[in-house]
Amino acid sequence: MAMVKLELGAEFDMLGHKEFKHGMQDSQDGFFRGMARGLKSIRLPTINVLISGGVLNVGGDQPDAAPIGPRAGFVWCIQRLSVYGTTTTDSVLVFRNDPLNLESFIARIPLTPGVWTPGHRSLIINDTETLAFSGAGLGSPQIVISGEAVEVPGPMIWKVLG
Repeated sequence: MAMVKLELGAEFDMLGHKEFKHGMQDSQDGFFRGMARGLKSIRLPTINVLISGGVLNVGGDQPDAAPIGPRAGFVWCIQRLSVYGTTTTDSVLVFRNDPLNLESFIARIPLTPGVWTPGHRSLIINDTETLAFSGAGLGSPQIVISGEAVEVPGPMIWKVLG
C-alpha cells in the first residue's frame, strides 16, 4: 500500500495500482459468479387426480391436492405445464390461486396430451401465489398434471425477467 502523509499529520493507507487492479478483478469475478448463482431448473410436483363426476378442482381452497407454488422467498417462472389423460374434447383450465375465481384465469390446456408452454417471462408465480386447475365435463377418470419452471430467490427475479 502506498502511504500518503497529509499536512495535518494523519497517515492513510491507500491502494497502489496493482492492489487496485487486483481488487477490481476480484469484484468483477464475484459479480459474474453472482449472475450465474440462483437460477435453478425444477420439475413441479406431479399431481395425480381422480376425477369424480367429470369435475376437477385442484388448488385454492380445494382439498384435492397440496398447493403448487414456490417456497417462501422464491419465485417461479413457469416453462411448461402438461396434462396427461384427457380425452380429445377435454381441457383443463389453469388459474392463479383459486380455480373458482374467473379473475385469476391464466390459460386453457386442450386436447390429449395437453401441453402449454407460456414462453419466456410470461408466467411468474411468487411465494404468495399457487397454481390451481379446474375442468368440467371431463371424460377421463384420472389425469396427471406436471410441469417445469425456473426457480430463483425473490430478490433475483430480474434474472428471469431480463
